[in-house]
Amino acid sequence: MSTPISNPQSYAQVSDLLTYRDWRQIADWISTNDSRGTQTELLTDPIVNQALEAASGEVEAYALRSGRYNPDDLAALTGVSQQYLIKLVCTLATEILALRKPRGVSAESIPGVVWAREQLIKLGEGEWIFGLVETQEAGLPSALPAWDYPERQPSVQAQAFFGVRD
Repeated sequence: MSTPISNPQSYAQVSDLLTYRDWRQIADWISTNDSRGTQTELLTDPIVNQALEAASGEVEAYALRSGRYNPDDLAALTGVSQQYLIKLVCTLATEILALRKPRGVSAESIPGVVWAREQLIKLGEGEWIFGLVETQEAGLPSALPAWDYPERQPSVQAQAFFGVRD
């Protein structure tokens, strides 16, 4: 049986989402009876919390793909790296919420979603790093192995297929 690795909570809170997005728009997206709730009600709304958790899971998936981070690393972020992660999660959650009631809305038309998708790709490819000392110290290879191609001789078996070069 496999052991899951995942942070038990979202990397962003509803209050963070309300910092980046207008609460009225979010309230419209989550309303089930076409009546807008209050800003206070949004703080405990399960739909908003699930969107933040889903967005956090998406960030985790890309971070794990790069092999540079695990969920504990992301949860340990502080300072501006933590705020960068929060902004990324909130933007992805906005996409999830907006697409609940598309009404002519596409993911590309939601401010910041194209940026967030680009960041995920870079994160998954290991191009961008969050501010962790261990990740910074790991760095990138400083030198590639020096192969002296002109000096290398093909193996005797390869000569039978490829001949001998001058």
